[in-house]
Amino acid sequence: SPKVIDSLIGYNSYNISLDGNTFDSQYVLFKKYVKNNGLPKTIIHEINPGTLSKKGIEDELFLFEKFLPYLQDRDIYNLLRNRKSAPNYVFNFNFSRYFGQHLLIIDGLISFLGFDLSSPKLYKGYFPKELNWSDEMFNKFLKQKALMSEIKFDNFFKKEFYEYINFCKMNNIELILVSTPIYGISDNEDFTNFYKNVAKEFDLLFLDYTDSKLFILDKSNFYDSEHLNKNASDLFSVILTRDIQNFSKNY
Repeated sequence: SPKVIDSLIGYNSYNISLDGNTFDSQYVLFKKYVKNNGLPKTIIHEINPGTLSKKGIEDELFLFEKFLPYLQDRDIYNLLRNRKSAPNYVFNFNFSRYFGQHLLIIDGLISFLGFDLSSPKLYKGYFPKELNWSDEMFNKFLKQKALMSEIKFDNFFKKEFYEYINFCKMNNIELILVSTPIYGISDNEDFTNFYKNVAKEFDLLFLDYTDSKLFILDKSNFYDSEHLNKNASDLFSVILTRDIQNFSKNY
């Protein structure tokens, strides 16, 4: 929560995260941010087992529709082309990109007239979700977890990730890697060890909360397996901020 972090540590933070997206789209967003806003002082980058992995979403970019208004940007165009998420016709003509996207067209017209009916009320890019993890969805998660296969890192994502780290180091941007709580006992030792080694190699602060007993054993803290609900998120933000104060070299 930017509100919690700013109030405790004195930052002027903004959440530019992309829900459900892997590092390739995160990196594009970061480059757009730097181009239009300049260099940030500090980046708190949330990572999870899927950040550098395409496992299970080989050609899928989650909610690719949000990128459609920006296809004239070469980086975004290439992102959608490379991930093969969008139908070919969206790349042909400006008017064809919204073919079949009836809700987006209606929302765009309403927005053009000065109204905003569909967007959630964000605070500095952050939308807290006061949701509970229903028993039905929880039981579905337990069944799916038993079928999950090993997560493997994508080499292209890793290459971009190292490029991103080097950019931050060269421009004196403090990069803090944060692995947030995941419901249940973590079995992603390879994932954790990879980021520990990256943090050691590049002298980064890595804060790992995947096994935080304060959160991971109580499903009332979550609205799905990887996302804390509002109350738990506020508490986690306090803990995260205090740890940054205690362990960051630049604070």
